[in-house]
Amino acid sequence: MAPTDRSRHREAGTMRVGISGLGRWGKKLVDAFSRHAEVVVCCSGGGLANREWLAATHPSAAWVNAFDAMAAEPLIDAVAIASPTHLHEVQAAGALRCGKHVFVEKPLATNAQAAVNLMRSAEVRGLRLQVGHTFLFDREIERITRETALDPVVTAKFEWHKSGPFTEPLLWALLPHDVALAMSLYRRAPEAVRVRGAVADACCDKARVDLDFGSGAQATLAYDRRSPVVEKRVEVLTVSGRRHRWRSRPMSPPALDNAVVSFIEAVSAGRDPLVSHGAFAVQVVKVLDRIGTASLDGLRG
Repeated sequence: MAPTDRSRHREAGTMRVGISGLGRWGKKLVDAFSRHAEVVVCCSGGGLANREWLAATHPSAAWVNAFDAMAAEPLIDAVAIASPTHLHEVQAAGALRCGKHVFVEKPLATNAQAAVNLMRSAEVRGLRLQVGHTFLFDREIERITRETALDPVVTAKFEWHKSGPFTEPLLWALLPHDVALAMSLYRRAPEAVRVRGAVADACCDKARVDLDFGSGAQATLAYDRRSPVVEKRVEVLTVSGRRHRWRSRPMSPPALDNAVVSFIEAVSAGRDPLVSHGAFAVQVVKVLDRIGTASLDGLRG
């Protein structure tokens, strides 16, 4: 049954959301939004199993087959997108055209111009755009970011060990997280990038990316998707010589809730999100573009 066919009571100030994508992460997003807002409708290309999961776990949420129908639904205020990466741009653009605020999983888009277009579309419509760089909302990462505001980061190392198989390139699957983390800690985009590994190729499971932030500030991003151990590690050295270490096995659920609450608060206050807003996400995509180009240049060389 379509959501417009239902009689619903809306609590004052409660955001109503439609969610696209019910894969592993999409289900987590439905759960998180349900704790802080009302999930009115979902759509997914995952077939009957996803529809049955929604009916069993969130029976008040309707199901529609087409994203366009969901985005146009007048009962919802916002759309959250957890669909495959290649759909982020077109679905975010469609939701914005329908006057909906947008929370979209990383990356915002797979090229810089598309990301800029989405940011501008949100701006001209007075809509909020937030990208799910969820590690930025981890409480320990937030602490490190605060404490390095007056004690700048000199070097940082990001390591990610996972176990495959995987179908998406490192460039769009894992690098967006660490590029966003590095830019948040250094508070700027890198001046230069160096790449070892075909990060734009889905078959590449091991790679290293070096980011040069100028004035001796360096970050190293290392990936291994053939590891028997699933773990993410961050180690930071500051000007004062202090070391900050963080490990995640896997990321704690509160980080996603913190991201969702940040988005809801931004919409309610009529301002851009304080973290992972559209302009920041555009800069992340621009750096990813440069990394992709450097990887291809390295292969040609």
